[in-house]
Amino acid sequence: MLAVNPNFPANSVPEFVAEARKRGDKLTFASSGVGGSPHIAMEMFRAQGKFDVLHVPFQGAAPAMAAVIGGQVDSLILPMSAIVGQANSGKLRMLGIASPARFSSEPNLKTFDEQGTTLNAGTWVGLMAPAKTPPAVVERLNRAMATALADPNFKAQLIKMNVEPGQPMNPKEVQTFMLSEYDRWGRTIRAANIKAE
Repeated sequence: MLAVNPNFPANSVPEFVAEARKRGDKLTFASSGVGGSPHIAMEMFRAQGKFDVLHVPFQGAAPAMAAVIGGQVDSLILPMSAIVGQANSGKLRMLGIASPARFSSEPNLKTFDEQGTTLNAGTWVGLMAPAKTPPAVVERLNRAMATALADPNFKAQLIKMNVEPGQPMNPKEVQTFMLSEYDRWGRTIRAANIKAE
């Protein structure tokens, strides 16, 4: 989720890109830390949008958000669940969702793709088990997670927390998905020369 201070002169992803190109490296971006998913997501966006940005890393999402709310930094990318409360109170302006589809909790907020910029930097949560877990236990856990994700009440609770429920995957699909994510995010990390601190 890309968000800006309400005084920032952009109301959409294309307007943000235009303003970023106009400012050059004077546009600032707060992140929750070097090498975290918000930092990497902005690097994906920067490369796709062909603009420069000055990265201002903080030690966590709360101080990064406070800096944008206070006007010391222009923008940030964080999960919807972290931003929506401040946006609904008017302290931040949400410009777009960096996921393939709109969120059920904010159906009027457009994705980056809908606004002309291809960006999928959505984060996800998976249930993992130690490598030597017996296959029967893995299958039982997988079935339990699939059952939970099919439960309308469980889905409603996730949506209420601004978390978009995903589709259940079997263990092989999870492994394939994780390898593709490792490759996709890894390309950006290498291209931007991001080093963990």
